[in-house]
Amino acid sequence: MADLLKNILIRVENLITEGLNAATTGEILHLIEGATLSQAILDRVMLYNETLPRAAEFPYTRQQRYLHFLWDAFDKTALSLMVPFSIPFRRLIGKYLFKSCGNAMIAEENVRFNFGHLLELGDGVFFNRGFCLTPREVLFLATAWPWPKTCEFLRTVTPKRRILSVVTDKLLSKITLKFMLGRLLCRA
Repeated sequence: MADLLKNILIRVENLITEGLNAATTGEILHLIEGATLSQAILDRVMLYNETLPRAAEFPYTRQQRYLHFLWDAFDKTALSLMVPFSIPFRRLIGKYLFKSCGNAMIAEENVRFNFGHLLELGDGVFFNRGFCLTPREVLFLATAWPWPKTCEFLRTVTPKRRILSVVTDKLLSKITLKFMLGRLLCRA
């Protein structure tokens, strides 16, 4: 089973590096046992963030649009529940979609964002299930200690456990997070 999952990840990465279009995105959906969509439908993919007022300032390329679509569509599959596949798959998508994606990034199921290409993730960033990021500028999450005392978006901090929760109902616009802890726990 592990070889099968590893081979799927290798094939997905090969398709991504060749460049995504409707056909290759459909093939990836098939590989991850997702919904079967026609090329005509996939040619018309439009994401929520592309309807937002600032979308024109941060447009997606076709490749980024398909990567973001695959990120969201993946959570609708049974494979998304299989940790040996789901964590590497999300990390793989993040590697090509995010502005940068550090080593050992972990995103559990149902992690959402509006502008993935504006996210810079450092090493060891962890997103708990059900978290939503809405960056309006470049957002950088990384590992370091201590964090600045001027952060108004902190809800709870447990220094002993080195866990930080980010309040998601406040806008994270124009905030650069260059300090996260060894493990970032985010809960919507």
